[in-house]
Amino acid sequence: MSTSREIFAEHILRVNNRLVNQYVNLRHEASLLMASMDVKPSGEMGDFYQRQWIEDSFVKAATAVNHDVKVAVADSMVWAQRGWLYQEFGYREAPGFLLKSMPCCIRPEIEVSIDLVSKIVPVTEGNFTAISLPDLARRSEALKQKPGEIMAILGLNGVGKTTVIDALKSFCESIGIKMKQVKFPRNDSPVSALIKSIGEGKVQIDPGARQLLFAADLLDYWQSEENNVPIVLADRLPIFDGMVYPDDDTAKLLSLACLEAANYPITPIIIDRHPLVCMAAVKSRPTSPRIYERKLEQMALQTANLVALSELPGVRVVNTDGIDPKSCKFCAGIKVVDAAISSGIFARALVCCGQFDNIFLAREYVKKMGWKWFFEEKKKNNI
Repeated sequence: MSTSREIFAEHILRVNNRLVNQYVNLRHEASLLMASMDVKPSGEMGDFYQRQWIEDSFVKAATAVNHDVKVAVADSMVWAQRGWLYQEFGYREAPGFLLKSMPCCIRPEIEVSIDLVSKIVPVTEGNFTAISLPDLARRSEALKQKPGEIMAILGLNGVGKTTVIDALKSFCESIGIKMKQVKFPRNDSPVSALIKSIGEGKVQIDPGARQLLFAADLLDYWQSEENNVPIVLADRLPIFDGMVYPDDDTAKLLSLACLEAANYPITPIIIDRHPLVCMAAVKSRPTSPRIYERKLEQMALQTANLVALSELPGVRVVNTDGIDPKSCKFCAGIKVVDAAISSGIFARALVCCGQFDNIFLAREYVKKMGWKWFFEEKKKNNI
């Protein structure tokens, strides 16, 4: 009998090359629809008509696709929204809220997806003891004493991590926060040569031992002086990658153990995009694909493991599907910056730097600067 993760992966795989554009288009329409739900109504008729126009556009796109595409989109919608719905309502109320808000044309698929996604348990089990970021945000004085935080950008290769990282760096610069980007596994770590050989498939090693190597790379960085900045922007993060890529339970448990042992504030943001689109991006690159991304089935199962990661505290999911490449890149960066703003990491960094004494004033400033940055980026990109 198939597990919930395997069923989730099968739903993704039913969207083939012929249907992937339909999926991408409907997923983009779904993102707009869910974003319109986040905006508090002002009572103006213009807001009502705009919301209705967005919903009508989604219904039109949904009625033009087959059942398999709607099922895959429903799965993606449910797991992408699970994180913030949990924070706002708690798990019991979250599925009902999403189901009630959706148009009738996709409610049956949403209902099935809620049941499926709720059965995809975290890839590891244990007592998660890492620092609670919401609690940390209430202690402004403590923030001034700590060296900083890690923002981890996670997702399949080809998902667009470089694009969103550039946007995050741009926003940090606009508000005067120092950020250091680190790509894991690092090229200059003591174990980099061995990790690279494993990724290329040249060296075979037990998955548990492999995860210890990944953890050693990360812990070596944590103990260095290089991470003494308000925000370390991590392109991948070994303790999360170990839960997504290996198929060995020992490796996954080691990943969680490393996360608990580090007890370091981390804001993980998962970039969600259909594996077919990611695979096309990987194949277009001059470098050879890693052993984890040579088959679509592998990437579909990795997506299912990312779904499980979204159960962990503080994880946010951002979808970057879109038909037009230019607007897709622009929207991807905007969505990730917005997710990071809502996580509070920029506000905490401003307190850490001494620019603000009060976390709440810092939050208001970041929100205000976020809107300013958004309009500047929109004008710069001619969107």
